Amino acid sequence: MSILMDIIHKFENHLKIWTMKKLNFTIISEEMIWLWYYDELGNKHLKELLGKEARDFMQDFVSSKKVVKKS
Repeated sequence: MSILMDIIHKFENHLKIWTMKKLNFTIISEEMIWLWYYDELGNKHLKELLGKEARDFMQDFVSSKKVVKKS
């Protein structure tokens, strides 16, 4: 799950975010994924993954054992 952790780390460093509770994502296609989260003030932060980044994210996500499914 290294690509996901790298993305979160870069996001936190760039935006100086101290807490992040939940990372949301939408799969647009194999080549495009939108990631977003809300900071402690309710501000939305968005990152778009394209091409190899999107494919690597999905590979890491599928192989991860810490997947939370909504019922």
